[in-house]
Amino acid sequence: MPLQFHLLRDIRVQLQSHCPSRRQKKLSQDLQSGSYHTIVQSHRLFQAILIAYFYRLPSLESILSRCQRLVQTAHKSTLHKALKRRGCLRFVKEIYSHLIESSAEEQSPLVAIDSMAVTLPKTQRHRCKRMNNNTVGGGALIAFCLDTDERKLTPVRVLKTIAGPWNDSYRIRDVELIANGPIYLMDRGFVAYRNFEIWLEQSVHFIVRGKHNELFYDTKKVLLRKPRPLGQSAMLIEDSLVVLGIAANSKKKGRPYLRLLRRQNQKGMEIILFTDLFDVPAEQVFAMYRRRWEIETFFRHLKDYLGMGHLYSFDQRGIEFLFYSAIILATLIMQAGSNCGGKTVEQMNQLLNALREGAGLDKKWSRNTIVRGRRKAKKQGAKSKPGKRGNW
Repeated sequence: MPLQFHLLRDIRVQLQSHCPSRRQKKLSQDLQSGSYHTIVQSHRLFQAILIAYFYRLPSLESILSRCQRLVQTAHKSTLHKALKRRGCLRFVKEIYSHLIESSAEEQSPLVAIDSMAVTLPKTQRHRCKRMNNNTVGGGALIAFCLDTDERKLTPVRVLKTIAGPWNDSYRIRDVELIANGPIYLMDRGFVAYRNFEIWLEQSVHFIVRGKHNELFYDTKKVLLRKPRPLGQSAMLIEDSLVVLGIAANSKKKGRPYLRLLRRQNQKGMEIILFTDLFDVPAEQVFAMYRRRWEIETFFRHLKDYLGMGHLYSFDQRGIEFLFYSAIILATLIMQAGSNCGGKTVEQMNQLLNALREGAGLDKKWSRNTIVRGRRKAKKQGAKSKPGKRGNW
């Protein structure tokens, strides 16, 4: 039997093991409104979206042509309204909660945390929160395990879903991280003295990249007397134990006690890291932080390869429903494949590529092909250039 059919069968088995069909149907009935009967039930819509992501169905019409018997409707408007229902969103969150019960975060040595944005141009017809002057949408704060040795565990934890604009340093503040567990890798957006205080009090291990324009500290102990080479093309110019902040503002702001490392490459660019790992060599600290980029590769995997960037709904609840469905499908594919060890994102890409090749599909899927901008209004009295069409 081809590898594709083995993997598809295992994906269904994994979904049944987390939440059996009978339980999905009962959950769907419990979450729907009691005032009216819905044609498209939540568990059927969820299965149809998984099929759409896997087989790269480009529109709601193509979903109906392939899954009409599953969703029990032939009308695009009915499917479009079902994607916006609050009950469908609650259903997919409940399914995800069953998957996250077996999280890999406690066993993974390195966990990257970052936020992923899902946005639309404001010229598109939508029902989303405003992000800025040009875009609307939202995003999610995600913890991604970089190494997963046990395939039955879930490598992705959704910390928060966000509608509208956000600030990473504030959103992470009330997120519960594991004490004395993995080392959390974060970018510059999470830098805040208050965050460092909370993590030090909770014994959370972290490596966070610092900002050059907000670097105020008092050196307490120098661990590096003079600059030394760090790899083949960089220099370690500072390694010290410092107290962050300005002494005059110590009563207003906390002054966390951290380790500060500064590295400079041949082009003069500096990378500043804050960490609570006092005994780890500087080379190892920078090597661990370099792996933070794998969460960006995972975001690209979700959007460009799995199909999260190809939106079937422009409603805030609909986008969140699609986001959770994509996360669940990526997790099921990971759990269905044979565990070969190594990096989590590489395993995800290999398994999805094997499935797509078996189905005769390309690996990459262009994002947001449904999104079409509106025509620009032509200025009154403006003349088009000879040989060219008017403005669009």
